[in-house]
Amino acid sequence: MKTILVPIKNVKLIHRYFFRSGLVSLLIAGGTRVVLLVRDTERSAYENEFGKAGVAVAGMPLPWLPLTYRILTRVAAHVFRNPRFISFHFLKYEQGVLPFFQLCLRIILTLVFSFSRRAARLAQDFSHRTVLRILRVRRVTEIFDEYKPDAVFLPSLHDADWDITVLAEARRRKIPTAGSVRVWSSLGPGPFLLSHPDILLVGSKFMKEMATRDHFFREDQVRVTGFPYFDWFLKKELVLAREDFLRSLGIGSDRRLVLYASSGVFPYEREIRFAEIFEELVKNRLLPENTVMLFRTHPYYSGAKDEVREFQSRNFSHVVMAPVVPQNPKHIESPEEDKEDLTRLLNSIYHSSVLLTPGSTVFVEAAIFEKPMIALAFDADTKVSYWNSFARRYDGSSFEYGELVRSGGIRVVKSVADLTDALNCYLSDSSLNAEGRKRLRERFAGPLDGRATERLAQELLSFATRS
Repeated sequence: MKTILVPIKNVKLIHRYFFRSGLVSLLIAGGTRVVLLVRDTERSAYENEFGKAGVAVAGMPLPWLPLTYRILTRVAAHVFRNPRFISFHFLKYEQGVLPFFQLCLRIILTLVFSFSRRAARLAQDFSHRTVLRILRVRRVTEIFDEYKPDAVFLPSLHDADWDITVLAEARRRKIPTAGSVRVWSSLGPGPFLLSHPDILLVGSKFMKEMATRDHFFREDQVRVTGFPYFDWFLKKELVLAREDFLRSLGIGSDRRLVLYASSGVFPYEREIRFAEIFEELVKNRLLPENTVMLFRTHPYYSGAKDEVREFQSRNFSHVVMAPVVPQNPKHIESPEEDKEDLTRLLNSIYHSSVLLTPGSTVFVEAAIFEKPMIALAFDADTKVSYWNSFARRYDGSSFEYGELVRSGGIRVVKSVADLTDALNCYLSDSSLNAEGRKRLRERFAGPLDGRATERLAQELLSFATRS
């Protein structure tokens, strides 16, 4: 029996994006043993959820890392390969996150590595060799000695203090490695990966483009499997009847929903201001009277509880708060809680006529259901600086939003008048920009046939069998 070792650190995203769609069960059914390497403090939770024949759960504290490796990770964090990221650096400086000398360093390195592919390649090769030479963690060595894995799957290659420690040990032992990253935008022209696995498993064509162009993977190293997370969105049994869903929100069945998805980044007062604008538009009959905004706060926004409290203190007639339970991203939700949260999100998108957001990855989820999408590129509060404004996300300097908008599937609005026009157009004809949404879906969402988890499992089983 072959053994696959899987390190897991980023609780929320790794659970939802990879494992709760049935990956572990498929690997076991394929005749492999799965060893999950988790933090000591979370070991019992993993044993309760995944403990079964064919699964072992090993614990490890957050490792102490060599000083030279920590320096390398800090330096690598300044290496970007797209001049558009200079705007992002200024944003961090304006927000007080980035000191002036680091701003200067990032600008210089961004320019060097953006215009010299050879320099970027040499820096990455140096990083890979250095990691292999200096990164050794005793507990990881003990795990390899005890379980003797035949292959390793690394679901989060950006976790330098977890997945990369396992990758380095596997490479020294010449054990085959397969890796992935958490979300569709993780392989942009930002900081390069400190080390490469033998093969990279990604969710979409866009991710493969980024992997080969900006991270120097060979074409034959990258396999597109689709996103296991999106398999949930294709489960028809999770879709509630429209009448039942609207009734659960206290909304009549004759109403049309406009879903507002909070960014989860900016102060909640700025987000709620859009609810106030929408309320005024309906009351002034600039939008159809049967239109209702479903306001969804980001469940992992640090101010989510305050946002919910503030919203509930208002007396809205045409805006309803979506049933979202604020979460701690470091807390392991039960499978039941996670499924409930996903079901609420899925139905909120499915039963809405239009998606409205100042910026969120929910653009891709909405495209799955072919929903018209509006990006809010303006602030109601004119006192907000440009660097912290919603408009800055859509000025061409933002990597992920720029790529999405270029698909032609998202309408960007820059004023209340633009917003009013866009909403009325989409409410009258939802087929507008349908071709753009199709392009967005095909490029960013990956194969949408409900079999992404199965393809990922088959790639890993095939990979382990050949080892």
